[in-house]
Amino acid sequence: MSTTPTTEQILDERQKTHGDYSEHAALTQSTIRYWQGGRNWRRLSDMQKETLHMIAHKVGRILSGDPDVVDHYADIAGYATLIVRALEKKEAKLVPGTPEDGGHHAQQKAVTSEQIEEACRKDWVSWDTLSEPVRSRLRENKRILLEMLD
Repeated sequence: MSTTPTTEQILDERQKTHGDYSEHAALTQSTIRYWQGGRNWRRLSDMQKETLHMIAHKVGRILSGDPDVVDHYADIAGYATLIVRALEKKEAKLVPGTPEDGGHHAQQKAVTSEQIEEACRKDWVSWDTLSEPVRSRLRENKRILLEMLD
């Protein structure tokens, strides 16, 4: 006897968490059509568009299925994290202050590591309360700033 669930068993189980498929499809597709009307839609990369599509898909599950399923929200965070990583890699490849990044970095006032440390010392922010990703990002910013000063 096989312990592998049948397609019907899988569909029955998914309907409990994901909701009615036709309702879910209508919600997801109407959301995507709405977003496609945004002025920046054409500028988005395939990865950015797919990230938004998957977020709309997960929101569709939340709105048509069980809104208390943690995986729906974790999946949204996962897709958002994937695009953040991709954009950070892209940003890291840009030469600061060039037309490729719109001169963005050249217009920003540099914050030195000493200023960050001073803010921590003055209890404006406690280094210990910062999450590891934030600390990592600050350390990386410090490294980039020091390279720019050399």
